[in-house]
Amino acid sequence: MLRIFSHAISNPENFVVTLELVPGRESAGRSIDTLKGIAKDAFSDGRISAVSITDNPGGNPSLSPDVLGYEIFKCGMDVIVHFTCRDLNRVGMESRALQLARMGMKNILALTGDYSGKGFGGQGKPVFDFDSVLLTTLLKSLDQRLLASGDPDLFFTGCAVSPFKTTEAETLAQYGKLDKKLMAGASFVITQLGYDVKKFKELITHLHQRGMNPPVMGSVYLLSPRSARAMNKGRVPGAHVADTLFDQVIKEWGGSPRSGLKTAIDRAAKLGVILKGLGYRGIHIGGIHRSFKAVGRSWTGWRKLRIPGKRMWENSTWPNPMPRSIIALIRSLF
Repeated sequence: MLRIFSHAISNPENFVVTLELVPGRESAGRSIDTLKGIAKDAFSDGRISAVSITDNPGGNPSLSPDVLGYEIFKCGMDVIVHFTCRDLNRVGMESRALQLARMGMKNILALTGDYSGKGFGGQGKPVFDFDSVLLTTLLKSLDQRLLASGDPDLFFTGCAVSPFKTTEAETLAQYGKLDKKLMAGASFVITQLGYDVKKFKELITHLHQRGMNPPVMGSVYLLSPRSARAMNKGRVPGAHVADTLFDQVIKEWGGSPRSGLKTAIDRAAKLGVILKGLGYRGIHIGGIHRSFKAVGRSWTGWRKLRIPGKRMWENSTWPNPMPRSIIALIRSLF
């Protein structure tokens, strides 16, 4: 039976878990089989509401999320399709939206998109005819045409936000654009990746002050030394890993990969508990490239941490040591 992400995330009683898949630059082979296997295992597990599939991440060419998503969708797992504005003009974006509607995949994460990377023969030329606000407006307008054609299932459009900017001006710009996305019709929010609890809390406070209450999901990632280094150096747009956390990850994986992975899973579980306490409606898990097993272990760790949640923050290592102001904030939530 198909799981319906829009129903799950719209129910305030639920704490939703979604899983991000990142296709590579192949149309078939082991890497694609691995992603489909992860999605199949996630569906069988029963605790994942949807998988999301990236759209040429980093501006580099990869298998379309539409075709991979459709194969997964036909197996019963709901899909969130990442839809960027970088590679198509408004005509192409409207055509793609109609195609997705025809395929039945109407959960859309509307993104402006990273700048173009390198494709065949060199640097790609970006389009950016629209941004994420205008794309959300387009999808909202198409809803009326879907209804007129007899299709009762509308687009369920989400947006992204990064509360982890380093300056006040950048932060205010992010929140200002978030407000525009929500007013344009975005129905849910997924944060970019970061580990600053105060910033996670700040986002929820901003929405409450604005009188907005969309379901918000926080991004959680299983950090390896490779991914942590890339994020620390700013090579992953929208993701922030501080120097102290990067050093800690390197230390954790220095003994053995198995020990490092266990610590990464524990960190993801702790962050999930924090986000639930802050009022987030769910978590969006990334960094799963080989097997679904790590997700199940994160979930098990999350369940174990729910009861003794008051004390565990003092032992947290992101950042290390955790500031007393954040420890007090977390304690006040339970």
